[in-house]
Amino acid sequence: MEGKSSMRTSDAQTVDTVRYRMTRLQQIPVYFPLVLMLAEWSITTQDAGHWLVIVPALALITVPIVGLTNAAGIELTAHEAIVRRLGRRRIPWADVECIQIERRFGTRVIAIYEVSGRRTALRAPATGILQRDRQFEEKFQTIGRWWLEHRGAGAYTDAAAAGRGRVDWDSSVAWSRRARIRPAFVQIGPILMVLLGLFVETSAGVFGHPDDAGWPGLVGAVVGGLVLLAILTALWHFCLHAGVTFTDEALKVHNPRPCTIRWAEITSIAVERTWHGVRVVVHDGSGKATRLSGPRIGILLWDPDFAGKARAVHARWQAALGRPGASVLDLSAVRKPALWRQVLVALACAGLGLELLIGMLIAGLALAG
Repeated sequence: MEGKSSMRTSDAQTVDTVRYRMTRLQQIPVYFPLVLMLAEWSITTQDAGHWLVIVPALALITVPIVGLTNAAGIELTAHEAIVRRLGRRRIPWADVECIQIERRFGTRVIAIYEVSGRRTALRAPATGILQRDRQFEEKFQTIGRWWLEHRGAGAYTDAAAAGRGRVDWDSSVAWSRRARIRPAFVQIGPILMVLLGLFVETSAGVFGHPDDAGWPGLVGAVVGGLVLLAILTALWHFCLHAGVTFTDEALKVHNPRPCTIRWAEITSIAVERTWHGVRVVVHDGSGKATRLSGPRIGILLWDPDFAGKARAVHARWQAALGRPGASVLDLSAVRKPALWRQVLVALACAGLGLELLIGMLIAGLALAG
């Protein structure tokens, strides 16, 4: 990552800010597929009219990617850390409880834990197989020194100085304060790309081959409309709306068949292993067992925060009954995902993303032609 500092000149030079971003070598894997596709289309595309679709589509895709890649990272100031990912988030040093190096998808990243229980993983600095940063350790130490020098005095900093770290960190504190829990992005992303790919291909197949009057046939339009409606419904249930919502009186379960279970009617909450993964199961007084759509762990798609989310559901139930901490949720069924699964999912996501990009451009050409 590239560091950029502004200096204030006096008797001695003092660093005002330090910013770390992705290095140029780390940006190559991001830009290389775009350059490769542009080169391929330049060779294979002969019709000038097609470029009227390709150029705007490339600009629409490339500009945000370049902007996010260049901006991603962290800026250290005297009062706060400014984390830049999809958006910008300011974390005051006084609210930081610990800073850790963690491994995610084979890449070492830096995670900032706040006293509220929230965890923020930095996009940069990071180091891994395809994005090596030889100065990663040095940058981590710099971030740690900035926190120690600017955190100020207080009870939280005393607890942090005592050495509280990742081992005894309870992520359920952060999740229990939220009113909504959804599946992890690593679970939603692949499903979202598959459904969007089907949506694009169906749209191109229905509306990209009109009849003599310039419109798709009636039967084709009806069938295509029903297929698109089914895809959008699946997109809503499995990606956008899955999970649970906490209220003072009940637990709202957003399954394909949604239901509301009052806290007083729940007899137990357990984590159970099934043939297709690990699920949180809610048992009520009628003997019915309801499997939550989120949090969950699938055969290939897992949730790195599953334990914290499951504990949060359990803690909200016990708090609603007025007996917090009365029992402990058994998480023995939870297993850490194997490395080959992480690699397989990463390769699948890369392939799906490329397929979706090509499908969008082909659909645009079909509709334009």
